[in-house]
Amino acid sequence: MATIRFLQCNINHCARAQDLLAQTMAQWLINVAVVADPYVIPSRDDWAGDVGNLVAISVPARDGSPPLRKVARGTGSVLVVVGGVAIVGVYFPPSWPLADFERALAEVQALTARVSHLPVIVAGDFNAKSTASGSPATSPRGEELEDWAAASGLMLLNRGRELTC
Repeated sequence: MATIRFLQCNINHCARAQDLLAQTMAQWLINVAVVADPYVIPSRDDWAGDVGNLVAISVPARDGSPPLRKVARGTGSVLVVVGGVAIVGVYFPPSWPLADFERALAEVQALTARVSHLPVIVAGDFNAKSTASGSPATSPRGEELEDWAAASGLMLLNRGRELTC
């Protein structure tokens, strides 16, 4: 399998940030971008978004880039397959109560179960704080996310002050 270059960002529903994202993807030869809080999700084959337009995955069509296969959409989550890798993009707004956060985690669990035969990457902005990912304290969302990731066999890759979004 060829190397897939990823970019994860939260563009805070900003048109200029989305323009900068497109330029950055071209300059850095990014194959896959997970975009939390996009300004717009284009109706094109190289973009996939969730049902609430909260998160999107973009795979620019260029030579050498694997195609994007849209698999499923949830609320705050979208599942695609790119180059034999399942990718779940996630954005859980900070305004969601804990019950909605838990429901959305269960939905992501159901999405990942659909592609359990593939390597899976879950990327995005959960708006959850956890000492496991370098925050000074763990929030209730962080506890839920830690438990969910452990039960799902997933590893948290955030470390200390290293930015992932």
